[in-house]
Amino acid sequence: MVPARIQMYILSLFVIIVTILNVGVANLTLLAMVKEHPGNLTEVTITCSAQENKSTSRDPNNYGGSLDWSDDVQYFFLTSPHFGTIISQAFGGYATYKYGSKKVIGSSLFTIFVCNVLVAFASKLDYHAAIFLQFVHGLAQGLVWPGLFGLIPSWIPIHERSRFSSCFQGFFIGNMLNQLLPGLTIAFVGWEYTYVIAAALALIMCICWCLLAYNKPELHPSITLRELEYIKSNREMLSVYSYKVPWDSMVCSLPLWAIAFSAFGRMWALAVINISGPSYLKNVIGLNVERNGEFASVICLAAFISSLIFSYMADKLRIHNVLDLLTNRKLMSAVGHIPSALLMISLGYLPCDISALLSVWALISIFLPASFSGAMVNIVDIAPNYTAPAISLVQMFSVASNVLAPMVTKTLLQNTNVLKGWKYIFTICGSIGILSCILFIIFASSEVQKWDSVDSKKDTITADEGTELIEK
Repeated sequence: MVPARIQMYILSLFVIIVTILNVGVANLTLLAMVKEHPGNLTEVTITCSAQENKSTSRDPNNYGGSLDWSDDVQYFFLTSPHFGTIISQAFGGYATYKYGSKKVIGSSLFTIFVCNVLVAFASKLDYHAAIFLQFVHGLAQGLVWPGLFGLIPSWIPIHERSRFSSCFQGFFIGNMLNQLLPGLTIAFVGWEYTYVIAAALALIMCICWCLLAYNKPELHPSITLRELEYIKSNREMLSVYSYKVPWDSMVCSLPLWAIAFSAFGRMWALAVINISGPSYLKNVIGLNVERNGEFASVICLAAFISSLIFSYMADKLRIHNVLDLLTNRKLMSAVGHIPSALLMISLGYLPCDISALLSVWALISIFLPASFSGAMVNIVDIAPNYTAPAISLVQMFSVASNVLAPMVTKTLLQNTNVLKGWKYIFTICGSIGILSCILFIIFASSEVQKWDSVDSKKDTITADEGTELIEK
């Protein structure tokens, strides 16, 4: 029989995959939605390809784009989900804390389903409606991560948390699919079906989550007594439900800010790769939408595999006491940030060798997941009781990079030539990554914070007590 916590891991992994698939399909699909004319983000000026061929090259495929959207409209269409995510982070942790992860994530998945079904039609009617639906989608998306982080303290033993955190690296599988799906659907049936298929998967995931997920192991109907006792004996106490969330102390916590800085740098790099990346790969490298999706899918799969390896390494170093917990977290953060940041900066200085550029692009995606096994898992170290509210604050700060990075990209590309603009973009991104890593190394802690220490007693919650806590 599959252990109950493994079942929760699999469910959490697929929640991340499906939600990232749904929010990310627009990044590549937009290239086929809009008309190609000078001034658009989808303008085809294939710089490196043109230099290699000694002539101007154009994407030979006509995707039937009919939307006459300006650069600014496209920017807000792509970033409005992230505006929504930033806002919903403010109450995502509290909602999880009050109502439980099952209800919060279930309602989020259903909202995502509705928004993506409608956006395929709203885009043709009025871009304001499409942007609004994207914003609501983001509001729902922002509740998912606090909801899943809220499960960790009650479900996952301390020494298994880095491995469990690899479920969040389903982010890369989701990105793989949201690059692969548009390439297939656009070529054969049209871009509208990209949104519809993604939405259908969100509905299926919503049903599975509502039927199979549980807020606590004490509530799981098929968990064995042995597994329940194992979990309870290797986790912290869970007694925060009768206490007020210490927002003031959390906002003033340097260790929590250290995690937020690290997350901001990681998310900035991911925003450059996932939001602006399709435009770079098409307009500079010369990959059409299908090739674009295929390449992005391969590196996303590689990034997911690397995330599993890094999380396994982090847990093994902890289990065998090779490194203390804090050094472990700092090391993994550095392994994720520093090589990827240096590689990112190098992209702006490499000659127009397409193979070299694509190889470096792939290596960035492979190294970056290590930082998650360092900094983001550290949230549970310092705040086992208030994990969901803590992740909300961190995500509010870090997700802002999904708005700011595309804004910087758009501004630089509008005011400089293409290659120089991307050189500045990559340099800024790499510099932010290095700085965020340094701040994490200086200010991080592995100690449970005073504002989280509700009680020092060992966790002895019974199944009945767990049910009573959730029902309150």
